[in-house]
Amino acid sequence: MKKYFIFITIFILACGEQNLPQGSFGEQFDAALWKSTEAFESDKDNVSHRQKMLGDLVENHLLGKKREHIIAMLGEPSTKMDPDGNGPSLSYPTGYERGSYMGIDSEWLIIKFDSSGIADSYYIGTD
Repeated sequence: MKKYFIFITIFILACGEQNLPQGSFGEQFDAALWKSTEAFESDKDNVSHRQKMLGDLVENHLLGKKREHIIAMLGEPSTKMDPDGNGPSLSYPTGYERGSYMGIDSEWLIIKFDSSGIADSYYIGTD
């Protein structure tokens, strides 16, 4: 029984970070850097600053915040994933898609809100 409990605990902890691609925990979130043009500069592995900040951003700065607070923190969202800008989510490009053979698509942070306008979930999408 003890081995089963340990296995389940490890599995749950491992799954917690699987929704973010590898390289998402390389830097602490920095709002000024996120909003700058340097945010899209990539390292030798083609991982941008925004992508490296994702882990800290979603774990410590995102969920539970009001829509207005997130826009102030991250800047104006893209309208590519939400053409009128008033949809139920906000989208921010983070860099080139990671983990893809070709890597020609873009990776996006999509933030979803509950009926009160509080960020309650996110996912990484591609276009």
